[in-house]
Amino acid sequence: MARPSWDEYFMNIAEAVKLRSNCLSRPKGAILVKNKQIISTGYNGTPRNVKNCNEGGCKRCMDRKEGRINSGEDLDKCACNHAEENAIVQGFRSGLSCRAWNGTDEGSRN
Repeated sequence: MARPSWDEYFMNIAEAVKLRSNCLSRPKGAILVKNKQIISTGYNGTPRNVKNCNEGGCKRCMDRKEGRINSGEDLDKCACNHAEENAIVQGFRSGLSCRAWNGTDEGSRN
């Protein structure tokens, strides 16, 4: 087994973080990295103190799951936070600048 590049390594971790997502529509994971050190992780789902998406916390995701709307419709009604958003919020708490790897777009850097 070949040793993964740093990008591959961080993408694999973002994929593992995705497993914590409670989004019914598109589970995603993200990590923030500085100097090859992970400083924050995030996954998509409902905000704190709101029922999890998979428990009915996001009506839009429930409608999508039950076939009442199609993929891409009513996105403005989704209560879920993006994985990147959650990772950035956690990163801001550390006060550090950082790079982000998105588990959707291989090689994407923000």
